[in-house]
Amino acid sequence: MYSDSKSIISRFKSYSGTALILGLVVAIAAPGFLWTDWLNSQMFRVGTYLLPSPPAVKNIRLVQIPDEAYNQPDEIKRLRFMLKKLNRYKAKGVAVLMDPLPSLDYQSIEEDKKTKTSKTQKEDENKWEFTRGELNKLAWSLEHYNVKAGIISQHNQTGYYSFPNKADIELDENIYLTKLKQYLKPNYNVVNKKIGGMSYAYERYPLSLQEFKNAKPMIWFDETGNKFVPDLVLKLYAQLQNDDDIDLLDKEGVQLASEVIKTNNKLEVYEYYSKLTGHDAGLKTYSLEQALNFSSKNINNKIFIIGDDVKQLKAAGNSLANLMASATYHSPYQTNWIINIGLCLTLIFLIVFLPSLRKSTGILLTVILVLVGIIVQYSLLITQGIWVSLLAIYIYLVFGHVIIHLKQITDSRLDHVKLVSHDALWQLGQYLYDQGNHDKALTSLLKCKPTDDVMTLLYNIGLSFERRRMYDKAMKLYSDIEVRRSNYKDVKKRLSSLTNVATQHSEMLSPTQVKTLVMPDMDIELPTLGRYELERELGRGAMGIVYLGKDPAINRQVAIKTLDYSQFSEKEIKSIKSRFFREAEAAGRLNHPNIVTVYDVGDEEDFAFIAMDFVPGVSLGEHTSKDALLPVDEVYRIIADVAETLDYAHGQNIVHRDIKPSNIMYDGKTGNIKITDFGIARITDSVRTRTGSFMGSPSYMAPEQMTGANVDGAADIYALGVSFYQLLTGTLPFDADSIGNLAYKITNEKHKPIRDIRPDLPQSATRIVNKALQKKADNRYASGIEMAKALRRGMPSAEE
Repeated sequence: MYSDSKSIISRFKSYSGTALILGLVVAIAAPGFLWTDWLNSQMFRVGTYLLPSPPAVKNIRLVQIPDEAYNQPDEIKRLRFMLKKLNRYKAKGVAVLMDPLPSLDYQSIEEDKKTKTSKTQKEDENKWEFTRGELNKLAWSLEHYNVKAGIISQHNQTGYYSFPNKADIELDENIYLTKLKQYLKPNYNVVNKKIGGMSYAYERYPLSLQEFKNAKPMIWFDETGNKFVPDLVLKLYAQLQNDDDIDLLDKEGVQLASEVIKTNNKLEVYEYYSKLTGHDAGLKTYSLEQALNFSSKNINNKIFIIGDDVKQLKAAGNSLANLMASATYHSPYQTNWIINIGLCLTLIFLIVFLPSLRKSTGILLTVILVLVGIIVQYSLLITQGIWVSLLAIYIYLVFGHVIIHLKQITDSRLDHVKLVSHDALWQLGQYLYDQGNHDKALTSLLKCKPTDDVMTLLYNIGLSFERRRMYDKAMKLYSDIEVRRSNYKDVKKRLSSLTNVATQHSEMLSPTQVKTLVMPDMDIELPTLGRYELERELGRGAMGIVYLGKDPAINRQVAIKTLDYSQFSEKEIKSIKSRFFREAEAAGRLNHPNIVTVYDVGDEEDFAFIAMDFVPGVSLGEHTSKDALLPVDEVYRIIADVAETLDYAHGQNIVHRDIKPSNIMYDGKTGNIKITDFGIARITDSVRTRTGSFMGSPSYMAPEQMTGANVDGAADIYALGVSFYQLLTGTLPFDADSIGNLAYKITNEKHKPIRDIRPDLPQSATRIVNKALQKKADNRYASGIEMAKALRRGMPSAEE
């Protein structure tokens, strides 16, 4: 369930741009755009052909009067006569369409001649004479015979009726009709809630001729929406129902006493008979001459609509026929909600379901949805007389389907390009990773999709950065991994461990301490030097630390001895590195069972290192204290073996320069010994620390080393003699509180006799020590073999 919801959310994000385009489509398809109004009207038109034909309306008569009916006295007289005849023979209803509103002449020409000049008189004659008071009489006829009169041209562009904002005028019934002009200025008589009969000379109501629109207004509002008048046809229809009062029902329609005409929320109805639908009520149009010859039978209980424009007459007649035949249809006020809900469901269908369907299935389902909507739409029209325009939903479905389909095609091609690019980048990244070029591999891999293989390789590179102590790079890479796939493996834990590792590490060390690479109290990956994985510390010295490591290539344990560059100045590092690699190379040429084998040498940003054979046991430095001394004969044997080994090295022109107990590994179980650090001392014997003291082990240095003279194998013999002295007694032959004093004693004073410290030692110990510690190199044993022979001859068991 959780993965499904994430997939839907991801799909919504992916199609957010598509949803925006669909929103624009809906906006374009919204009501008010002519092309959508036209298309909706055509759909309604098709629907009317599915409707049963309304009952025929036969009692409506359309009478066309001449164009000059309102400005020719004789024509006005004939029109008045027609109205009088209709009233006499009891016509059921009469409506007159007037466009424009005729002016009322309230003054005769004879009265005007008494007060005006001939010029003015002539102007008045041109203005008033032609009517000779007939419009006054027409106004009287309209009111007296209860005729509905309609002004058909007074509407604004939106189709709503517009009224001047003037107060209604109270009229006195005793005022003579010829005086009405002063009151009947262009002022339209309106009422606020209820529309009833009016007490004016004639009433004026608008008539809709906008047949291209979908619906016809039953009520016309002013621009404020507060005042309204009924449509002329509605007012006439109400009169026919013997109900001249009209009420408005909130969101439902128009209320007459005997029935309710249901409308949309704009008080509009759809009509069966209209130019829009192509249906006509078949009403015949008569001329004024024909109407004047009607018999009483053709007038009684008939409805007459009179006007000078046949199109207006047809429109008014069809509208009245629709009302009388109950052939009007409406859209309920809930239609907008239905459409909005439908659009939301359509959006869900397009974004959530459609992308997961096959192309053919999606097209079929979209067609089915459109057909179902059309069936429901026309079923409501036929059975309930309700017209619900679902055009926006259809447009949304069709355009949305096309847009989604195009997006799928584009995404498919883009995915293919991305897949090809991903494969190429993945292969390149894997190749670079296998070559050990992790930084370049990372550049390629970060452009790949976060597949399992890619994430595994990124994670491994992060571990590699940790092992190589590139903690900043590791943290950045882990952060990128977390962004691509949250909670991947233990990335969060590693980020937390690495955050403060540099600070914690610096706090562990004093300024003079050698930096350790293994921090067991911190939960981070064990570091590497070169290809070697460090496991733990084996020991520490002045120049660096010895670690137990593993060569993963052959799964062999090795000892890694490091040279910490931080102990030297920048100027010294270059010289030291050169010497280090040269001497390490020379030491690597030695092949002797008592010399630690050098496998590899290398350097990192802040360390140089040598990978050597890992020798079990401890250094002889562990047996230099008085309470941990080895047996005397064992010391003799060990020093003899070391002397023979040094003789082999000297024969290879290699001098150790730093012989001391801590550089001799001893296995107490087997008695085997291994000499370590060949050639390393030469790298640092002329370098001083920031305090001015010598690097290395001054207590074991020969006098010539102290004075800076050339050093050869005799210096190793001297150092071996010091080691022999210390292993037997637990003390050094020379001791001082400073390097200067120590150097003075080594070069000028005699050592304390060894048997003065330990009387139980054999006489040979004194001879061997005295010979090995001679101030002049020439006076010492000439070779390691010579010293070894002396040791073997002088062993306690041999002397006995």
